[in-house]
Amino acid sequence: MTTLRIEDQVNLKPAQPGFMIELQDGVPVTARLLIAERIRLEWDRRTAMPTGDGRRRYLPLVDMFRLPAPNPGGAQAPCQPAVLSVEAAIERGLAAFQANAFVLLVDDQQVIGLDAPIVIRPTTTVIFLRLVPLVGG
Repeated sequence: MTTLRIEDQVNLKPAQPGFMIELQDGVPVTARLLIAERIRLEWDRRTAMPTGDGRRRYLPLVDMFRLPAPNPGGAQAPCQPAVLSVEAAIERGLAAFQANAFVLLVDDQQVIGLDAPIVIRPTTTVIFLRLVPLVGG
């Protein structure tokens, strides 16, 4: 088993520690696998977290809680439906990667394709970099 450190970064802010993922030695690692494993961990955390306080200690890759919110005029605001399964969350995460909602950096190198092989070393760091537009442009 290899332990891989996953970090989160938003725009140019410093990276924040996120997850540790255990990977089987000899299993080919791809962006698809890293995204899926991260979302599985988030799913487990979501189901294990107590509800009611509204606080999270991590920034989820996929918003699994987004529901349409009512508008003051009574109509529903357009919004993605809530994710009801871990498989649906993974599909949403993979689609977000392909739509450039976040960038995956492995040892400071951007991963472009979902299925490109990634070399993992004992010192490898993976960063999920979210590019959030600045207010006003």
